[in-house]
Amino acid sequence: MSGDFDARYSLLAWQMAVEKSKNKPMGSMAVNVAKRTCQTVETRDGKGDANPSCMIKTTVQFGENKTASQWTQESQIDGREHATLIEKGVCDGKEVTIRAKAFTRQYVTENPLIHRWSLLPLLASGSVKKAPLVFDMLDDSALRANQTLRYEGEIEIPVKGGTAIVDSYVQTGYGVVPTHYLVDTRGRIQLITMGTINWVLTGRNTRPAPTRL
Repeated sequence: MSGDFDARYSLLAWQMAVEKSKNKPMGSMAVNVAKRTCQTVETRDGKGDANPSCMIKTTVQFGENKTASQWTQESQIDGREHATLIEKGVCDGKEVTIRAKAFTRQYVTENPLIHRWSLLPLLASGSVKKAPLVFDMLDDSALRANQTLRYEGEIEIPVKGGTAIVDSYVQTGYGVVPTHYLVDTRGRIQLITMGTINWVLTGRNTRPAPTRL
């Protein structure tokens, strides 16, 4: 796959029981990359007042190899306008500055800064297959330093009616549990697993249109 990237995922939580395990839907993620902009809309389902639902919208501007230069993130809890947080960030290649109404945060970067969801077009293109990618990851407003994304090889997985061969990639580094990405022969990231949290591909547009944020 080359050029623009557009995909939608279901966010699932893996729950284990005595008799069987199951995946419980707990939200969704839409990712759109066009030209030098990555836009995402993430929903996280809540369980009432003690754990309300939220929506996170992010727009990231990037340069070569998806390196983030500036971004805006808006988080809204349970659709309440008064519970909205807007954060804006910039990176000059050495230092990250994130500002909101009530705070300013600064981080020092030693590697290229790439937003978590901007990794997907790189995986879809197959470029990471040639050599491991070392980077610092922008994860919402947190900096996850010293990440490595590398190709593990082909694996066989069960599917309806038989089996399929997919490429497996793994991401490891500071502040994350090992994260695996399974990519099919058409460059589609079918499954992302991070501990007991999974993102499963549910749709893709052949002619993506940027999401209005």
